[in-house]
Amino acid sequence: MESGKNTVTSTSIILALVTLVLLGGAVSVSAVEPDDLAKQIEKTLSGVQRRIVTAPSRAEKEFIEARKMLAQLKEASPSHTKLATLRKRADGLATKLEKRLGRPIGGVKKEETKPKAPPKTATPSKLPSSVVSRLKQMDAALSAVAKALENKQLQTAASKLKTAQKLMDEIQKRYGKRIPTGNEEMKAAAARLAAALEKVTQAQSAATAAAAALAAK
Repeated sequence: MESGKNTVTSTSIILALVTLVLLGGAVSVSAVEPDDLAKQIEKTLSGVQRRIVTAPSRAEKEFIEARKMLAQLKEASPSHTKLATLRKRADGLATKLEKRLGRPIGGVKKEETKPKAPPKTATPSKLPSSVVSRLKQMDAALSAVAKALENKQLQTAASKLKTAQKLMDEIQKRYGKRIPTGNEEMKAAAARLAAALEKVTQAQSAATAAAAALAAK
């Protein structure tokens, strides 16, 4: 009975010793001396410096690690002799690396925002106001011509076309000398009037041909 107790006690002591050894090993692995940490930071920053141009993405990852180690060094040894020098070197490398990446370290590249073009303002007409007014009336008449042709109302289309032609004749007779040569508004109005005249003429010819064919039967 007593030998059984001794066995249990021995086993407990052994387990306790093993635990202490393991914990001690863990502590010795995780604990890094400030001087060793400073050397590791120097090594990492040197790698960052070499890769800024050739491998900026890898340099970024290494710099982030170096930044973490700097924080650890500051916490472990705030007055370490190399801390200020290492931080200054890291700041200089950060500036170069961000310039190479085109964005903050660990961030997302911002899209370039192009300046918005100023809103286009309507160019004031160089025509007399009375001409502008008649061109608007003419435009309305030609719109009516197009609608009448769609509805096969040939008589209405011819009537509205006549109104548009009168307005154009009036503009040219009364204000011709005051209209700048090659004015774009006048050229557009004349082109639209000519197109409407051609469509009405074609529709009239088609109607006349259809009537003649019907009469011949």
